[in-house]
Amino acid sequence: MRTPEPIPAERLVELNDFRKEKWPGFEFQRFLCIWLRCESGLSTDSIAKAIGWHVNTVRFTQKDFIKRGVRALTEGRTHNNPPYG
Repeated sequence: MRTPEPIPAERLVELNDFRKEKWPGFEFQRFLCIWLRCESGLSTDSIAKAIGWHVNTVRFTQKDFIKRGVRALTEGRTHNNPPYG
């Protein structure tokens, strides 16, 4: 089993503040994906089963949160493909 990357303290503070807000569906699922790891220490497999996602989606969401903070929960995925124009 892989060892998850630790979540920095400043990201935990952001998550706690964000928890007090209301969100639409996908933002709530993204929040749960992070919160279940922080509060319960659940594995990515358990989190994926709980919220109905693929394990890789859970890993990507958690890694994106570590990198971008709450923006990863509200904005969703970032794509590396530049727009045509």
